[in-house]
Amino acid sequence: MHATLGDASMYMRAVLHQIRPEHRPAFAASLRTLMGDNGVLAFVELSPGAEEYLQELMVKHGPPPALTRVLDTGVRPGSVGREEALALLGTDEFVVLAESDTTVHTTYALPTGQHAEVPAYFMALRRR
Repeated sequence: MHATLGDASMYMRAVLHQIRPEHRPAFAASLRTLMGDNGVLAFVELSPGAEEYLQELMVKHGPPPALTRVLDTGVRPGSVGREEALALLGTDEFVVLAESDTTVHTTYALPTGQHAEVPAYFMALRRR
């Protein structure tokens, strides 16, 4: 794809934690290839606090239907922390352009009428 498109900028939302740990290095290598020298990767990933948040949510309100469907596929709740994400991509190869704590907004309505917001972080980076 890089040969056709050239350097690509990408946005990912809550993807890394869904990749099996043994497949993450190959996935990260593919991202690096697609980015080339000039692409930017912007992503939101579940933070380590996401697992605790989801567990509390299930205890209080039962499992959200969408989460149940995801769990049925074999994907397990998890997170990829900031340092782990940087290590996967190659800490020495990238400069962080922006980062902040955030949440992943969901469509799951709580009994309070609010929607569940899963703890996450945002990061944008490019090659040095």
